[in-house]
Amino acid sequence: YKRQYQRRVHGENHWIRRFSRKPPSFFEPLVPLFVPWQDILEHFPRKGRGLIKTKSVMKRILRRDWVYITVSTADNGLSQISRVFPNIIVLSAGGYGHVPIPLLKRELHPRLMRNPNTTHLISFVGTLWKIRQTVFSFFHHTWLHPVKYRGVGWVDVMSRSIFCLAPRGNARTSFTMYEALQVGRIPVYIHDDIAWLPYIGVIPWDQLAVVAHVDHMNDALDQIASILQANRSEAMRRSILQYRASHFTYSGVMFQISLLFTNPSRTDLRCMKMPRKTGASYGRTLRSKY
Repeated sequence: YKRQYQRRVHGENHWIRRFSRKPPSFFEPLVPLFVPWQDILEHFPRKGRGLIKTKSVMKRILRRDWVYITVSTADNGLSQISRVFPNIIVLSAGGYGHVPIPLLKRELHPRLMRNPNTTHLISFVGTLWKIRQTVFSFFHHTWLHPVKYRGVGWVDVMSRSIFCLAPRGNARTSFTMYEALQVGRIPVYIHDDIAWLPYIGVIPWDQLAVVAHVDHMNDALDQIASILQANRSEAMRRSILQYRASHFTYSGVMFQISLLFTNPSRTDLRCMKMPRKTGASYGRTLRSKY
């Protein structure tokens, strides 16, 4: 685990920094794998050379009668490694694993949440490439008319919006989804196969976000209209801020992971059936009936 990787900020390295010095007894009966999967992919991007080499090493040292656990932020999870080693439990932010966790890229400072005046009903910040262009185009031709912005002031635009359009990206979810939650705004999450949401059945997602399948985006419109008509947006904002620190920050996620080992009945993380395929969508056009 090279030092240059340790300076990078994402969920895998937070997992490694926080837990790698714990004694083996802390994790029993599981065996932790402290591998910087995302950094390996970025350092050896050509034809997945890094993962191929990693898989070769793992074949030599991993045992089939032990159950391992690791954290992955990659869009493809562990990809082919999960097929070779089904005895690895994957806490996945990208959408291919056994336990969904939030996909975090940064933490937005709480000072940005001092209730700025909302000047936008709904906004989209970031790049409109194939998948997101399809979703944005749909909402642009509705009564919502979302604001589109890309630039250094994106946090301000997001903070001044009631709703933040957060369609899936390369992964089954998006960074925008959790950036919206961190600034206390309501994300509108559009997925195209599996809604990759952590803490399902524990936290009330219907009070934190608008969630809809791409083939049913009219459902998202209905949800937004219902929230506005019932004046529920401020109540949802309060619910978001209630869960922000404990579930949607690095420290909150690491605490939920620690409970898996110290007090499993208290953690809000939940297992789900491993998806049949990875959710990565590089260059893929989002097919929709709209």
